Amino acid sequence: MGPRGHEPSRSAQAANVPSPAKSTWIGGLSLINLIGGILHQWYIITWLGAGSEADAFFASMLPVFLVGFITTPLPYVLVPLLTIEAAERFSVAAWTFLSVVLSIFGLAAVGVAASASLWVPWMVPGFDTRTTELTAELVRVQALGLLFAGTSGVLVSIQQARQRFVWIEVSGILSGVVVMVLLIWGLPSFGVAFGSAALALRLGIQSLLLAGGLGTFRRPDWSITALREALQRLRPLILGAAYMKTDVLVDRLLASLGPPGSLALLANAQQIAAAAVRPLHAALVTPIVPTLTENAHVGNWNGFSVLVRNRAWLLWGIGLASMLGFLLVGEPLLALAFDFGRMEPDAIHRLWVFVLVLCGALAANLGSAVLISAYYALGNTVVPTVVGSSVYTAGLVLRIGLFYWMGVLGIAVAISVQAATNAVALAFTLFFRELSRRRKLAADYPASRGAPQSAWSIRAARLRSVTSVEP
Repeated sequence: MGPRGHEPSRSAQAANVPSPAKSTWIGGLSLINLIGGILHQWYIITWLGAGSEADAFFASMLPVFLVGFITTPLPYVLVPLLTIEAAERFSVAAWTFLSVVLSIFGLAAVGVAASASLWVPWMVPGFDTRTTELTAELVRVQALGLLFAGTSGVLVSIQQARQRFVWIEVSGILSGVVVMVLLIWGLPSFGVAFGSAALALRLGIQSLLLAGGLGTFRRPDWSITALREALQRLRPLILGAAYMKTDVLVDRLLASLGPPGSLALLANAQQIAAAAVRPLHAALVTPIVPTLTENAHVGNWNGFSVLVRNRAWLLWGIGLASMLGFLLVGEPLLALAFDFGRMEPDAIHRLWVFVLVLCGALAANLGSAVLISAYYALGNTVVPTVVGSSVYTAGLVLRIGLFYWMGVLGIAVAISVQAATNAVALAFTLFFRELSRRRKLAADYPASRGAPQSAWSIRAARLRSVTSVEP
């Protein structure tokens, strides 16, 4: 059987979709994991209050947010490659990916810390001098989190490729508990800088727990095909993320021009509105990526499209139900959660309005996550990047216009409109262009002739079909 002799058959792997019970279990663990992260933010803002110090803290997290958004697609690229990697080459590929990421993100952490005093004043032009200096100080503390974010992205990919979804969430829960204990112990005594350092350690602790998936150390091999393919697929994602994720920078910049506390409230609202994304993504999106990859690999386009369509509609429905539920009971729940410490009733009401508007983005992004995962399983990272960048460009103009019309609330409205537009565009391009084209090519190039699967081979096949001459 060659190098794949120890692996299950393709058909067996393609059928290996987690059961509803396991998906529910994974989703429940992810929900606990997410609640831990929200509790960290909640404890900090309730202790500090919605004021300048809280604004500085949430503004300082911008580099980690940006790097986090860049590392988020790593599993979508690495998991398909590791899933079809021969068993004896898996560890070599894993250590190679980790070495590359450690080098890149280590340099990024040093660069961000060293240059903080230069770019922070431009990022938050509405802050006074004291708040700006505090923000720069906290950025230097948070820089360590950049390295941990990159490391955890690779380690999570390795665990997902091995289908150890439960341990990923358990490790996050354990690291979150450690950080919460640190915050309760140290924030009252040592202040916001200690809280910033504690949050930066969370991904580092989780990385240590996930490192067991690497196996015995193997010397990195810079010549492996998986590395070249990963870099090729990541290139458009990194370029797209470098552009699209400037939305966090724009949001922080605009919110800094609002009343004190506006930036902290908007950042918390975005965290709360995205609360359903992580557990649902872990339960209903992440586990199907290996299956989608296998279906694409063997050309099972009917199974591929049915799984994507059903899962996307399910998540869109859940998102709309969450929006309705928050409309009905959201404000009392927020009042119960924040009605102590230094949060004023008016700030709590503004937070509820922000979250309610951002729930539109939540509903749209849940289904979009499935569509983007489908593209990555196909090995196509270009189309979702182009679609997302185009929609973001329009959304950027909308953000600025609505901010000057509606204030910080206008930013939230623009975010939801952008997310809904992106979902529609992704669905159209996937089902009416990408999959229909692949079905046609599968018919023109049957399995016996080697049906093209990758985006590049499809382009080559189309060119051959146009230029070839029948004898």
